[in-house]
Amino acid sequence: EPGFATILATANQNPTGFVDAAAEELALTPPGDLLAEWRATRGSLHDALLTVDVGRKLAWFGPPMSAASMATARLMETWAHGL
Repeated sequence: EPGFATILATANQNPTGFVDAAAEELALTPPGDLLAEWRATRGSLHDALLTVDVGRKLAWFGPPMSAASMATARLMETWAHGL
C-alpha cells in the first residue's frame, strides 16, 4: 500500500494542516461535483474492499483494520464528521 504510505507521511508532517487543506478543497468544490466524486469513490472503495482477503489488516491513520472494520469506520466518519 505504497500510495497510502505517501499520504500518511504527508499527514504526519502537519496533521492539522493536512486535514484543514482537504476540508478547504472539498468546501470549494461545487455540490454537484462533490456528490459525483463521493459516489464514484464510494463505489471504488466498495469494490476494493470486497477483494481483501478475510483476516488481512489494512493500513490506516490509526491501527490497521480489517476490510469490514474499514467500511464501518468510513461510514461513521462520513456521517459523524459531516453533521
